[in-house]
Amino acid sequence: MTWETSNDAFRNASKSKIPFHELSGLTYDEFISSLPDPLSSMAQEISQTSDSDKSDHFEILVRSHVLKTTEILLDAFKSNDEAILEEAMVDLISFIRSVIDFCLYLAKRSTLKEKDKWSDMDSAQMRKVPFLLLEDSFDSLPMSLTRLLWTYGPAEWLPNICDETLLFNQGSKYVLIRIANKLLKSLSVNAENQAASFAGEISMTLAAVFPLSERSAVNVLGSFHTDNIVKFESMEEWMGNKGSEKEHQQLALNYDFYSKFWGVQHVFTNPKELLPLGSKVWNENMDNFLEEMKFILSLFEGRSFKPDLIKHLNTR
Repeated sequence: MTWETSNDAFRNASKSKIPFHELSGLTYDEFISSLPDPLSSMAQEISQTSDSDKSDHFEILVRSHVLKTTEILLDAFKSNDEAILEEAMVDLISFIRSVIDFCLYLAKRSTLKEKDKWSDMDSAQMRKVPFLLLEDSFDSLPMSLTRLLWTYGPAEWLPNICDETLLFNQGSKYVLIRIANKLLKSLSVNAENQAASFAGEISMTLAAVFPLSERSAVNVLGSFHTDNIVKFESMEEWMGNKGSEKEHQQLALNYDFYSKFWGVQHVFTNPKELLPLGSKVWNENMDNFLEEMKFILSLFEGRSFKPDLIKHLNTR
């Protein structure tokens, strides 16, 4: 199933309808009227409930709506109805984006000196709701739709909304890590290139969101998969097909890079060899590793991206 003609619709659905800096300047009624249906109707409905029940009632309403939308998506996916599939996916992305705006609005309003009846609705529970909606969606959808939602959802939103003082509290972080781990576990059993590419997108998004000090990204126990052996061709195997002398020289140059690139993988399977326990000085292994990494990175830096590829990446 191809989505090229739908990319603009998905991209527009993923955008916030109200600039972030304008959120706190709106009254609650002004903000609610700016929200698209059905979220504006839900917000009006929870305004009629008691203060203690507002957050619970809101979470029930939005999660129920997301589950209904994913049901429509699954039915359209099974029947291969691309028109309904596209419409439902646009609705899902737009709805979750609007919920994010709603939760951001409440969080932003709670930081102001003037309090109102909606200030108390902001809570750790409310700030976690957008991430719960994403989890509900990812748990329900097949992998092809999951990747589409990730591309126009978390990959677009997370670097901008994961502010420590607003939505990204401890509960939100836990849900996001749980989502990513489940996705990566599913992708790890799939050897296709698309699966590896999607796993890389997830990891890059998480790297942009979490600090290097994040405990979940640290190998606390210092355990490594030392049994993993990366096998690559010898020089003789590499040059097995005899050609001209010029071709051999070119092959030799390429093999130098090839052997170093795959050779350093051995270090990554057991980095402790570079600096044995109790050692305070670098050994020969460390010096060799640094030289090979400099060589590899210098070759990457010397290979500029083609203009067509840069243009393609900028339009994503």
